[in-house]
Amino acid sequence: MSLNEVGAVIAIDEAQYLRFYGARGGKEFLALVAYAYDNLESLSFILSGSEVGLLHDFLGIDDYNSPLYGRAYGEVTVEPFSRDLSKEFLRRGFEEAGVKISEEEIEKAVNFLDGIPGWLVEFGYSYIHTKSFEEAMEKVLRKAEAMIIGEVRELEKKSPRYSLILKAISLGLDRWELIKEYIEVRAGEVPNSRLANLLKNLEKMGWIRKEEGRYRIIDPVVRKVISKAL
Repeated sequence: MSLNEVGAVIAIDEAQYLRFYGARGGKEFLALVAYAYDNLESLSFILSGSEVGLLHDFLGIDDYNSPLYGRAYGEVTVEPFSRDLSKEFLRRGFEEAGVKISEEEIEKAVNFLDGIPGWLVEFGYSYIHTKSFEEAMEKVLRKAEAMIIGEVRELEKKSPRYSLILKAISLGLDRWELIKEYIEVRAGEVPNSRLANLLKNLEKMGWIRKEEGRYRIIDPVVRKVISKAL
């Protein structure tokens, strides 16, 4: 009995990395998905990724040269929680776990972690086991630092200027001219076109966002780690 006969959902996390698969940049995989879409009606795919811009580029739904061009799809974007939702998320989680926590500590956690669901979950899990705000937050930061520094080192393999850009923004140097000056003092001249591409890539990878002419690191924990550890 085939997967199509029984009905199945195939889920792939961090699907943007499939662009490194095969000789044609993942096009073979996309061709398989396109075939399944056209011929196997009981088979569904869920493709998720943390680097949303790169995932969109890889899938190429609107790109005539992509095997998935023109196929209908649904999209779910997980945005950071609002401040009120973040506090309610923690409250309900602790209530379900039977753990008491003060409103002051919930407020401090939300101030520090903002509305990033992953860090809120990590803090809640650690607090349930330690019953200590300081220990729980320290565990979050240790885990975050190891993960973030590892990801930044991978970025540096593509260009050492990526980490300089992130460091500059984390220090509040969030305008184009300030970022450019920071890089050039430490690594020599960078052409405007090259800097533009680097910033665009960081946006596509979900590291930064441009708002009203200023760049910011989206994740507050990432910002804190980079400002201190890099």
